[in-house]
Formats: sequence, C-alpha cells, structure tokens
Amino acid sequence: MMVWQDDMSVGVDVLDNDHKTLIGIINQFEKSPSQRAAEIALGKLCNYLICHFNREDEICEFSVYDSLHAHKLDHALILNNLKKLTRLMSREIEKFNVDFIIDISNYLTEWATQHIIKEGDKIRIFFNGGFFDNIDACFQDRTAKYALHHSMA
Repeated sequence: MMVWQDDMSVGVDVLDNDHKTLIGIINQFEKSPSQRAAEIALGKLCNYLICHFNREDEICEFSVYDSLHAHKLDHALILNNLKKLTRLMSREIEKFNVDFIIDISNYLTEWATQHIIKEGDKIRIFFNGGFFDNIDACFQDRTAKYALHHSMA
C-alpha cells in the first residue's frame, strides 16, 4: 500500500492533491476483492490519469517547463500500458487471483513512485526556482490564468 508522504510534494497544491488521489485509487485497486472491483478501480485510475495528465501538462506548458516533451511521452506510455492491462484483465478471467492483483499493484506502485517522486523532483526544482510562485491560485481560477498569461505577454 502506498502512503502519501510530505517529501512527495511537488510544491504545487493542485498536483499534490491529484497525486494523493492517484495513490488512493491504486490502493483501492490493491484491495479489490473481485475481478469486477479491480476492473472498476483500474478504469477509474485510467480516467483520473487522463484528467491529471491534462492538468499537469497544461501547468507545465503554461510555465514553459523544459522537460515537457519527455513528460508527455511518459504520460502516453503509462496510459497505453494501463489500457493493455485492462484488456488483459478482462480476457484472463480464469487467471484472476491475488497474485495477479499483486503483480499489477506492484507495477502501479513502482510507476506512481517514479512519477510522483522522480519526475516530481524535476517539477519541484523548476517551480521552486521562483519561476512561478502562485501557480495553484492561477489554475484554480481559469479567468485568472487567462488574465495572467496575457499580462505577461
């Protein structure tokens, strides 16, 4: 089971909250009592990741994050892998067991750790460099984002 720790913070509240939610969904998947519950949790994870990645990419694009292209490739890779896992799970009903859940949970935990901590370190360094001090407030209010973007132009 993954547990959120303060050192996982990227320093952007909206992304930290997303990461906490992702950890919760991965933990929900890990505790799945049935194949159906596991499929629901995996579907929920895929849907949430799409929203999270869009939000994260938008923040990084807006902030001119220098590793954006590689970051987007990582997002595409995990979504592709999750879609494959979902198809595999639906085809392998007779092989569904605790070991199957553990294997997928380990993969998800490893990926999430990589995404939140290692990729998060890069984002944290970028944002803590003083480039953009109030990104949370800006992205909580789309009007503020638009106004701030145009005032910087």
